[in-house]
Amino acid sequence: MTEKELKDSVKAPAGGYFFYGEEDYLKEHYISIIRRAVITDESVAEFNEFSFDDESFSAASLEDAAAALPLMSDKKLIKIKLSSFDAVPEREKKALYEILSSLPEDTVLVLSIAAGGFDSGTEKKPSAAMKALSSVMSCVAFPLGQEAKLVRWLYRHFAERGVASDEVSLRHMISLCGRSMHRLALEAEKVASRALSSGMSAISVPLVESTVTVTVEEDAFRLANSVLEGNTAAALDCIGRAKRRNENPVKLLASVTATFCDLAAIAHLAAEGADKKEISLALKIHEYRVGLYMRAASRVSLDVLDDAVAMCAEADAKMKSMSLGYVPLERLICSVRLR
Repeated sequence: MTEKELKDSVKAPAGGYFFYGEEDYLKEHYISIIRRAVITDESVAEFNEFSFDDESFSAASLEDAAAALPLMSDKKLIKIKLSSFDAVPEREKKALYEILSSLPEDTVLVLSIAAGGFDSGTEKKPSAAMKALSSVMSCVAFPLGQEAKLVRWLYRHFAERGVASDEVSLRHMISLCGRSMHRLALEAEKVASRALSSGMSAISVPLVESTVTVTVEEDAFRLANSVLEGNTAAALDCIGRAKRRNENPVKLLASVTATFCDLAAIAHLAAEGADKKEISLALKIHEYRVGLYMRAASRVSLDVLDDAVAMCAEADAKMKSMSLGYVPLERLICSVRLR
């Protein structure tokens, strides 16, 4: 089921829905819409709404909830929110599939799995769990939104607060904060509040930069950019901030590696004569970020970028094979030879 089909379905929800993917914000959004459609009388909501999480969920408890009759209502709602479906024991999964296959007509059930908690396989080769769930439920994937769609969403968010915004500032905000709508909503609220308290009628790139908390990915770009500038102190300062946030060094190194790979790919295409638009289309990276990366990569030779990618792979191997914390990343920062 596509999100568009889901929008039509939740007007009169029926049966079981399975939500998975990286965008948790939209899962919560549609769960609330389904709840409003099913629980129409709050005075009897406690009798017609059943909620389960990692601690309370079991196939036995779900079976009891499914068997219960709705009170003074045509339907009841069962919500199951799990951090990981992959962690559910196989025997519980099999029992769950059986319950879902014979769900009473008076029951609407939503099974929602947090980002990173479900392996769906691929479209051509779905996982065993994906096959089983899709045979008994309406399955909806929620990937992170495309940047253009998020820009429009943020524009409306700021407009509701009475603050004007522009595409450049909004795209920059996304580049700093990532594409999680939960994260963007929180950061947008901070930026809007600061703008209003300062008597500003519109946001700007400087306001965004001085207000939001950057993602690991953006920290990775700043770190890589500092390395390419030969500014080891600034690069080590990035590491220091990551340590103070208790950031996972493996995750940060993975982001740094991805950044250097993108820088190298962009630099090679530019050297072959490709312009910003052509590179954006080839690598599926927005033109704004391509421009940032082209400027950063232009400071060094292609050999430097290729060497940096190779050193990232070596650092990753050492980090995963030994408990060295940030040491491999710090060595990487101090070892890149600019020429």
